[in-house]
Amino acid sequence: MVNFVRGINGSKSGDMDALASSVANLGREVFIIEYPVTRWWEAWSRQLQFDVAEVIVDATQDGQDIAGHSFGCLGIHRAMEEGRIFNHVTYLGPAMNRDFRFPDGKAARVDVFYNPMDKAVLAGKMIPFHDIGDMGVSGSDWEHIDPRVHNHASPHHRRGTNNHGFYIHGDELQEYAQFIAHG
Repeated sequence: MVNFVRGINGSKSGDMDALASSVANLGREVFIIEYPVTRWWEAWSRQLQFDVAEVIVDATQDGQDIAGHSFGCLGIHRAMEEGRIFNHVTYLGPAMNRDFRFPDGKAARVDVFYNPMDKAVLAGKMIPFHDIGDMGVSGSDWEHIDPRVHNHASPHHRRGTNNHGFYIHGDELQEYAQFIAHG
């Protein structure tokens, strides 16, 4: 089973639907975790992060795979802090601080896909006093310390966009679906 967690305001755009469908077409059972629509100005709330984590914990079981986009990655991280254990965690353009330490024993492997040109994450990290940082533009600081963590710089840059959504839309989607489905 691969669970998917969308980013802020993602249920309006169906932002994980195409990616989850592609992973399902590759033979994996999928489930999209829904939580109430969140707007960027609400995302600073630490309570909201843990509310989303509670939804994730309730919707998943220990040992499953999970993939998140943007703010959804922060919810997954908080779910691991709350005790949920995942097998393979995939972060796509994570809108969270790059120095967050992954809880011991809560994931067998963590893959972080980032893009230095991700304008949404770059803008989000400028908002003071919150946990939305620049992991989505630089990867995790823990790659060289924690053997479970693997950073992947994305080569994709699309002129005229914010370079935040290509993980879940467009021609590159199949590359990410393959990775999530088969590791």
